[in-house]
Amino acid sequence: MPVEDKGDRVEVREWEWRMIVSGTFLTPWMEADPEQQRLVFAAWIEVHRSWQGDGCRLIATMDNLTAVGPAALNPNFSTIWEIPSPNILHVLWAHFWNHQAKYDLKLASYFSLTFTIGKPIVSMERALGGPLAATTPSGPGSFEL
Repeated sequence: MPVEDKGDRVEVREWEWRMIVSGTFLTPWMEADPEQQRLVFAAWIEVHRSWQGDGCRLIATMDNLTAVGPAALNPNFSTIWEIPSPNILHVLWAHFWNHQAKYDLKLASYFSLTFTIGKPIVSMERALGGPLAATTPSGPGSFEL
């Protein structure tokens, strides 16, 4: 079902599924030079674009500044998505797990991911007038593509 952006709110649709993707850096990421990290990041962006092509909608991202290094107790980063159905998880996972031929790398060598799928807490969102669009960051990103 297509999403229609209405400024600061998204067109009201049926009850959506949500997905939180939490990632932890693995040692190859930590040991990669800046150029290799840029390639990995570009491949990660391409995976996200393929998820969008599969009907998913990115809601928010977060770089966890309290998690440091490989095998941190908390994830290093998270993304929150609207997804069409929990049944799409295997498709999304395959985009991540498969070899990224364009970049000649496998993302699963650099990140460990955890997927959490659930429903929005509709009564809370209605009571708080959300979800709203996040503020667009104005500063530079870690990896400019």
